[in-house]
Amino acid sequence: MSATGLHGILHYLIAKISKKTENIKRTLSNDFFYGFIVRGFLPDYDPFISLLIWLALGDLSTEKLAEIHETFHRTATHSIFFVITLIILGLILGLRSTKAKSITLGISTGVMLHILLDLPYMVGVAIFWPLIPQKIGLFWDLPPLINRVRQALFKLWYAIFFSMIYYTSKN
Repeated sequence: MSATGLHGILHYLIAKISKKTENIKRTLSNDFFYGFIVRGFLPDYDPFISLLIWLALGDLSTEKLAEIHETFHRTATHSIFFVITLIILGLILGLRSTKAKSITLGISTGVMLHILLDLPYMVGVAIFWPLIPQKIGLFWDLPPLINRVRQALFKLWYAIFFSMIYYTSKN
């Protein structure tokens, strides 16, 4: 998905800029930035979770898969409780290894940024799932003209992203 490319580029740029800031450079390790950049994509693995649930249920119709995907897309992995679980996991792993703690806290921070970046996207995010299953979108009630401009900017981003992939693959 092109938006995932946007996540990757923004995570990378934030990490690169942060590493140039002296206080952040001293405080955070490369392991943190590895978790932040590489696993900031973790919330976008939710289609695989939908697929596993679909296979486990045994009803292998495409309608059932679509229903499961609609139910779980941008819910569990885009929830603040998922981030809290990752932080707790990082603190537990940190009792044995500072590297594991640093990576897991980087993942948690990357996932939180990912969730925040998804809020203005068209589908919205169930940020308080499972307590509040409704998806929240920042820009759902925009005037039609502004909404069209927003959609055009997303399409422009897709064009830039795929152009970057194309030109990178040629070199």
